[in-house]
Amino acid sequence: MMKLNFTMLFLIFISFPSLSKQVTELTCYGTTFAPYSFIEKGIIKGINIDVITAISKQINITVTFKTLPWQRLLKNIAADKIGCATAFFNSSERVNNMFFMTEPLSITDYTLFIHKNNADKYKNLKDFAGASIGVNRGFQTTPEFEQAVTLGLIKQYDVGSEQQSLRMLSTARLAGVLTDKNVGLFNIKKMALKNLIPIKPALKSIPVFLVFSQQHQDSGLIEQFNRVLFQMKQDGTYQRIFDKYLTVVDK
Repeated sequence: MMKLNFTMLFLIFISFPSLSKQVTELTCYGTTFAPYSFIEKGIIKGINIDVITAISKQINITVTFKTLPWQRLLKNIAADKIGCATAFFNSSERVNNMFFMTEPLSITDYTLFIHKNNADKYKNLKDFAGASIGVNRGFQTTPEFEQAVTLGLIKQYDVGSEQQSLRMLSTARLAGVLTDKNVGLFNIKKMALKNLIPIKPALKSIPVFLVFSQQHQDSGLIEQFNRVLFQMKQDGTYQRIFDKYLTVVDK
């Protein structure tokens, strides 16, 4: 009888990997890209940081955040040195050794910002014919935008920072600025620029995901993250985190 009971307990134990591989601590890596992740007074903060922290509290684990330059992050992911990382498109081949959440951490909205005074003039990309649009160097634009630039329909004005392009837009030195919607709203709030608004809808929207290493594949951690993140989107917690960092712009 004792032998039978021991065998049954053993089978139960191995049948639930989440019990045998219980995760209590997690280190998440990312790059600095405000408002998603940035360092202020030596503290890592941002939308992604707050969302992941809120999830970790719900599932009772401790998360530590660290930032790395983009290329170094990719190199460490390829070498299986990263357990958790933000944030990636699910089409990215650079992290094919990682496991994606099914619930998006955020959405990248490729958005054109304009001056409020031009709200009736600029409704979509075609309306910018012959005009200059600011783009931060290194920012990946959309196929539609690239084609318009190649055909000479619009002019791409490269800048060194989002703040530079938005400041130029605010003073009418640019007709528009193309950037991630949340990046634009964050900097508008930070710079107190009340004369800029986003054009709706976005040129393109792509979901962005938190990824985990293979060591977490069978731990149940990814499923827990998905479940809690979905709940946060339903109960308003998720939106409140975004509102904390972004200005509200009514067109």
